[in-house]
Amino acid sequence: MNKEVVKQFTEISTVSSLSEFIYTFENELNELYKDEKLRIYFRGEKQYFEQRCTPSLFRLDKNDINKKNEKDIYYHTLRRMPNEFNNLSNLDILAKMQHYGIRTRMLDITTNPLIALFFALDDNSEDGYVYIFKADSSNQILSYDSDRALMLSTLPKFTKEEQGIISSLCDKYPDTEIKSKHIGDRKNSELDIDSITRKTLSKFIYECERERSAFINHRILPSDLTKYYYVKPQFANERLQAQDGLFILFGLNQHSVKEEIAYIKINAIAKKKILAELMFFTGVSNSKIFKGLESLAKENKTRLFQDLKEDKNEISELEQQAFTGVDYAYKYKVNSNKELATMGDAILSLCITEYFFEMEIAKTKEELTDWKSMIQDNSVLNMLGEKIISTKNCLFDNNDFNNEKKYADIVEALLYVKYCQNGIHSPKQMFKSELIPLLKDRKIQKNIINKSLSMANKYEVMFEKLNSAINPKEESK
Repeated sequence: MNKEVVKQFTEISTVSSLSEFIYTFENELNELYKDEKLRIYFRGEKQYFEQRCTPSLFRLDKNDINKKNEKDIYYHTLRRMPNEFNNLSNLDILAKMQHYGIRTRMLDITTNPLIALFFALDDNSEDGYVYIFKADSSNQILSYDSDRALMLSTLPKFTKEEQGIISSLCDKYPDTEIKSKHIGDRKNSELDIDSITRKTLSKFIYECERERSAFINHRILPSDLTKYYYVKPQFANERLQAQDGLFILFGLNQHSVKEEIAYIKINAIAKKKILAELMFFTGVSNSKIFKGLESLAKENKTRLFQDLKEDKNEISELEQQAFTGVDYAYKYKVNSNKELATMGDAILSLCITEYFFEMEIAKTKEELTDWKSMIQDNSVLNMLGEKIISTKNCLFDNNDFNNEKKYADIVEALLYVKYCQNGIHSPKQMFKSELIPLLKDRKIQKNIINKSLSMANKYEVMFEKLNSAINPKEESK
């Protein structure tokens, strides 16, 4: 019997906002994506589980002492819902059972870290976890029609005792290639096995052959039955497609992934806010993840946004938060503008993109990147903010006054507040009417150039385009 290898879990960081989550990927996991041999997958779990990242079939608790074996579950499901599984392969049957929440030897994963994050945010009472899996593309990833996927997805048709017999054979002959067509012939078989084992193995090959007739001519490597693989079935309903989903399919004696698994912890206190950020900025929501539940998703979205899109009676309070420095907020136990500024940074990026493309000032992706780099630079945005922010509204403590980007934070926070109040048109109007005129001011342009001498020539050309720009819509009139 193979010994279960205890996997090691390594925490990368604990995050309290969507921006921190994305920052972690950009800075901590970038190296993983550079390795062409690896494929990176993710799984979100809403809380800490003793048997984390374990298929439902192998999870045990005090109520599972008399749990039915895998074969009972498998055939009971087929009998109860025969029409659901007609004309499906063994692998697709398992995938559909997994879809219905039936216990299987599969573990749901996704190629999209934001989908995993969504599932990690499900329960606000405990910290969530996003686990990161690294698969070797040369030997751990299977196509839906591979022989190994067929063999592992055939295992549920066998009792626990029968699986034990096959497992013992795998332990005895792990690397001996077995010719399928010779199993039933004692004289020609390469194996020294008893009649019960031979009968069980013949039955297993027969079940594989029922799906794929050519399997009788294949060779079996027993060790393949004791591993786990990453596989995407041919069956893919709307939900699986929306979740960028696939599965880890586990073989005999494999109840969990053996390799080291890194994870990002999601602060329970911040879950509700992160979910709202995720829905707004990425479109990942119940309606995307769970097709057919649009009305429920709409209801949840309205509820989740109550903290971020304030009721009109509370707008002044949200505006005041935009003017509140981090140090002041910590000292007097109120909300600072830090999170609003984080959200506002994305709003600012959108405003820059739309304005400079619409005005045809930036005609390429590279030119747009240059404008974003300039305007979203803390020193530049702080310079602009100092011109439009009324200090009488600012709530600063000593360290806040020394913050070199205090006005930049307020500008970004206000952009987001305006979005919450009146939709995207409002921050776009603020950008166009308040920030663009400052960028066209010759003295400010000179100060920006002096602060970035290495970019002086490029900035001069950029400012020349800005100063001479005419709205294409007005020009056509």
